[in-house]
Amino acid sequence: MHTVSTRVHRGWLCLYQREDNKRAHLPNKNPNAAKTAKTQPAETHNTKRGKTENILFKKKKIWKYGKIAVPLQAEKYPLTGEEPSFPGQENKENTQPPKQSLTMKGIILAGGSATRLYPLSKAISKQIMPVYDKPMIYYPLSTLMLAGIREVLIISTPRDLPMFEELLGDGSRLGMRLAYQVQHVPNGLAQAFVLGKEFLEDGPGCLILGDNLFYGQGFTKMLRSAVMSLDPHHPMPDQPNPAHRHATTMEDLKAHSRHLGKGACIFGYEVSDPRAYGVVEFDPTGKVLSLEEKPGQPKSNYAVPGLYFYDHTVCAKAAALKPSARGEYEITDLNRLYLDEGTLQVQLFGRGFAWLDTGNCDSLLEAGNFIATIQNRQGFYVSCIEEIAWRNGWISTDQLRELGAGMKTAYGQYLTRLAR
Repeated sequence: MHTVSTRVHRGWLCLYQREDNKRAHLPNKNPNAAKTAKTQPAETHNTKRGKTENILFKKKKIWKYGKIAVPLQAEKYPLTGEEPSFPGQENKENTQPPKQSLTMKGIILAGGSATRLYPLSKAISKQIMPVYDKPMIYYPLSTLMLAGIREVLIISTPRDLPMFEELLGDGSRLGMRLAYQVQHVPNGLAQAFVLGKEFLEDGPGCLILGDNLFYGQGFTKMLRSAVMSLDPHHPMPDQPNPAHRHATTMEDLKAHSRHLGKGACIFGYEVSDPRAYGVVEFDPTGKVLSLEEKPGQPKSNYAVPGLYFYDHTVCAKAAALKPSARGEYEITDLNRLYLDEGTLQVQLFGRGFAWLDTGNCDSLLEAGNFIATIQNRQGFYVSCIEEIAWRNGWISTDQLRELGAGMKTAYGQYLTRLAR
């Protein structure tokens, strides 16, 4: 695999091919220089390591990897390591995803006042609080990453949003693109698609609540099946470790969806007391009959977790919703629109699957103990976003090692071990 980077040297914009260590130069102001470059002699210069390298002028290198049709300006690519995206370039370790190429995008709703956690949440966001050894928001973010979603919008309050930006930045260290949106007043979960309309660009989207934690065998395959059923052309990452590879075939998709590319996909999880959640009712054949929001008399024990996948019509549907009796734009009303269309899919989590809602002090403690038990028993970290980015091919092994070196903790040591 060839990788291409740039460097400005003596007024030339250099294309550097790492595999064979040859550089091709194109002058900044002369777009026709490539026609005569092959006849010029090679130059040499000293590298930072004190060695001498040849600088070769080769037209074929420029046109094979760059396909440059307009003159490149050196000032566009300062000496910061930024790499341009050339047409036809294939690089699994490219840390800057191309804009407007990834269709399915994600939204993490991390707003609200979290009054059930007072006084813990009086001065800090609930989603910043630790669940064992990681901030809570790492868990929903890792879910989107496992789904192959690389562009994510985080919605939170004006007070809390700067903390998320400081924690996660623009996502480039994970090979992702993160954006942020203020929610001044929480008006229901469906409001996320009104606030995120510009970010989604009228494309499909996935919403996950910032306090939901998922863990179980086959979860990645379920996530990617949901994405591919609504966006069949979504580029899924190749994971080098066979133990983490979950292939999704068209036959798998057709088994879950009669309307490929349209509709919505939500999940069902059996709980002992579903009155605090949205509830889905099935007939004996598994067909969805109804959806209810926090019913006093639930028609089933299947709660709907805070993870929802929608097609490109979701923003228009969300904007057309009317407030419920509680004065909120309910996610259940949005799901009913897809149910009425006959395009709603519901996948069920099995008995061995864990879904934890960390909305109160007891559930927050239980979630931390659960993660500690899994990690200490198996030695693998749950929802380690750096590891997932690495296994997805979004960052290189060297980048993973550098991230681990910057943390003088057991978490950093784990990343360093993975990079060996």
